Amino acid sequence: MVEEFLKLEQGEDETVKDYQARFARLSRFATHVIDTEERRATRFKNGLRYGIRKFLTAVTLETYGQVLDKAQRVEKDVEAGRKYYKEQRQKRGREENSSRGNDVVQPKSKNNNLATKEPFKNTQEPVEACKTCGKNHRGVCYWQSGACFNCQQQGHRIRDCPQPLRPQFSQGRGIQNQLPGNNQAGTTRARAYALTEKDATISP
Repeated sequence: MVEEFLKLEQGEDETVKDYQARFARLSRFATHVIDTEERRATRFKNGLRYGIRKFLTAVTLETYGQVLDKAQRVEKDVEAGRKYYKEQRQKRGREENSSRGNDVVQPKSKNNNLATKEPFKNTQEPVEACKTCGKNHRGVCYWQSGACFNCQQQGHRIRDCPQPLRPQFSQGRGIQNQLPGNNQAGTTRARAYALTEKDATISP
């Protein structure tokens, strides 16, 4: 029993109260070892767990009662600190999880995007056929105004136009007739000839 008392130490999960109870029980078999109050206090302090004992080394404690009281108060402070830091870690963990949850971007559905787009509407109004020339165009008719079909200037007809013949455009459409190779030049000359003939028939 004496040897067990000399090796007595507080367990990691053992409270100061439980350690003090074992110390009191075993000390009865080793009274000659702790025959003074100072020796009793020193033996009790040396058996405390390091997490508690380190706070007692810088303090002068002369009696066993003083060591026991100080050890119990340190134990409460250490336990309160552990509880506080545990709660802080849990709080930070919840905040980090919440922050990561808010950063998740929900993918947009392609079907929803297509559904929200307005369908294409053709707002262009149909062009009625000209009563003078019979073609579909906007604005003043060249036949009626007497303008040249090549340069759009008045005062002469296409057969007398001083400007080089250019690829013709359909009046009012603005779309050039694109034909590959020599066909384009031939078509241009043919159309110019046709316009000249018609121009001549309606000339005053």
